[in-house]
Amino acid sequence: MSNKSNNILQNIVIIYGIVVTIILFITIFVSDNNKNQNNHIDNPPIVGLGVSCPIDLPDAQGVSWRGIIINESHIQELYNLYGVIGNRVLSNSPHYGDVFTISLTREAAEERRIAQGARVCLLESEISVLYLSVGFDSELPDGHYESWLNRYGNPDVVTWSSSRDWNNRMAIWSVEGVAVDLDIIYLDDNYVNAVVNGVLFFPPTADTSSLEEFPFNWLQQDAPDTSPPTEGLSVENPF
Repeated sequence: MSNKSNNILQNIVIIYGIVVTIILFITIFVSDNNKNQNNHIDNPPIVGLGVSCPIDLPDAQGVSWRGIIINESHIQELYNLYGVIGNRVLSNSPHYGDVFTISLTREAAEERRIAQGARVCLLESEISVLYLSVGFDSELPDGHYESWLNRYGNPDVVTWSSSRDWNNRMAIWSVEGVAVDLDIIYLDDNYVNAVVNGVLFFPPTADTSSLEEFPFNWLQQDAPDTSPPTEGLSVENPF
């Protein structure tokens, strides 16, 4: 075989190797992208601040929001309300269910006077937990803690939030099946200044003394292990 033929053959081999490498790279890239698009995660999906979707949630009927009733309404009813299909965050744990999320633009939520974000746990096909952002929704109390106290009265428990942040607390009304995520950084010894970031609707329970039940078991049991920025934030229930 001539040198010219050898050179041509070598060039073909080199080109073939480059093409195979490119195809392999593209295959890996697409595969990784598909994994990301499926939102598959190793840890239990989280709804709101530190509340996941255990499959053994109680089936008691909870509160109603815009016709969506805890442990009665189907996820499709929420999609119909928002006019969009939610995203599904998969759980690979046999003890936890998937999370379904809906998000609107700030402009759309403000115009429609509806919660901008919603995150959902399902018990079989029914909504068992619903977390909503607070601020725009006309059927929720506003972002002041006082407004929630006016609707539900004093909470059964005020405790640390799973955010592990000195500024955050969770106020829980067990019998109603309602919990709110509080930011107390602007408290200034006046509870009305606490800000409500989100509300969690969950199956109600008559047992308000046990911290082993949902959602208590997903909240931080101890104070953050850092020094509080101000002394006023060091108390579990500053109210």
